[in-house]
Amino acid sequence: MNDSEWKVWLQENKLTEEDNYYAEISTAGKTAYTEDIARAIKAAGSELQLETLVDVLNHADRVRRDKLRQGYSVQTGVAHIAPRVRGVWTGDDRAFDPARHSLGFDLSATAELRAALDGVGVLVLGMKDSGAYIGSVTDLSSGRADDTVTRGEDMSLSGARLKVAPDDDGECGVFFVDGAGEATRIGHRYAENMPKRIIAQVPPDLEAGAYTLRVVTRYMHGKQLLRDTRVIDYRKTLTVT
Repeated sequence: MNDSEWKVWLQENKLTEEDNYYAEISTAGKTAYTEDIARAIKAAGSELQLETLVDVLNHADRVRRDKLRQGYSVQTGVAHIAPRVRGVWTGDDRAFDPARHSLGFDLSATAELRAALDGVGVLVLGMKDSGAYIGSVTDLSSGRADDTVTRGEDMSLSGARLKVAPDDDGECGVFFVDGAGEATRIGHRYAENMPKRIIAQVPPDLEAGAYTLRVVTRYMHGKQLLRDTRVIDYRKTLTVT
């Protein structure tokens, strides 16, 4: 059984022509600071005061920095850090030249940290939001963009990555979803079907009322399609008259 779990989102790999993705850890933007480590130690049962723990951890970091400045390597339970001088010397010139040489560090995970991966599981959350959205809806019979559309008239959807593709796939299309979750799909072809705009006719027999406007597509970019459908809901309620 895994005692830890990395939750990941799948991101489209735009550097290849193939239909593939890479994983982005959902907590990639979160960082555990010294205070967080101290709180975890305290929660594990340490009798030291939180302020004392923070002070000890900060002092340990200062000592490690001093040792590295003195040219020592530093080993912890997490990483091995070694100082390194980068650059090339030529001829008889033995001076350090900041224009050609630099100071840095090599970091590598310890055996203990690598072994800790044995207890980590991975949960794929699905495709990360690609930036696809419906920004506005315009009733072309009136020219109004007040989230009201007219039965039997054309409407324009503006946004990003909206293109219905493939447009002959029964799962894909533009839908009106009522309050009960019943979805009505626009059954005819679109006057315009582009990534940034779709022009489609509101079904003439659709009952008047409030709906969620939904685009379901496998469009990714160019001629590339997603393996699974992407659902894009308009953030506002659409009124059909």
